[in-house]
Amino acid sequence: MKPPRYEEPIFETFTLLRWALLVLSITACAALAGCPKLGASEPIKHVGPAACYPDPTKTPGCIIPQVTAEQVTTTGYTETARHVSKQLKWRVFILYGFAAVGEPLDAQRMRDLEHQFEIDHFISLELGGSNDIKNLWPQPYAAPVVEGQTLGARQKDVVETGLHRLIKQGKLSLADAQAIIRTDWVKAYFEIKTGKPVTIPK
Repeated sequence: MKPPRYEEPIFETFTLLRWALLVLSITACAALAGCPKLGASEPIKHVGPAACYPDPTKTPGCIIPQVTAEQVTTTGYTETARHVSKQLKWRVFILYGFAAVGEPLDAQRMRDLEHQFEIDHFISLELGGSNDIKNLWPQPYAAPVVEGQTLGARQKDVVETGLHRLIKQGKLSLADAQAIIRTDWVKAYFEIKTGKPVTIPK
């Protein structure tokens, strides 16, 4: 008996299915890693000037995939989730060029820098962000002014609190809140301040 022959269309379909499954598995692994890639292939036109945002090659934003909306809206969650040492903060300053690579931590210089910058969680802890260095950046307090409004660390806090409140009220999913903060927190700031619905990135 001759072995069965695979017709070309069947073989091609099987090959395509294998490739599709491979792509899906890679995507799933990237999501589980907590640092979904958002690079030059997905250009973003920001509302605010560049100084309002972290360098996406250094701080793409990282989440804790296992964290749920119920967890982040539990009182005391951020206190237990926050684990950013002085050494890690110093590494962030080195990453952004405020200190030389390999330079040991200088306590006085660190204090001076911390008066100007907050080592900010790009995706905040209250929105499921992680303590990974890829989610940290030195956000200035004295930031650019747009439409008469300073856009610095304290203004980003307003966005984080506003999105967290919407999650708690069941009006916004955790994933959508993370996408909003990563895509353009300045746009969300003006929407929240003027009482408009926040735009969810597509």
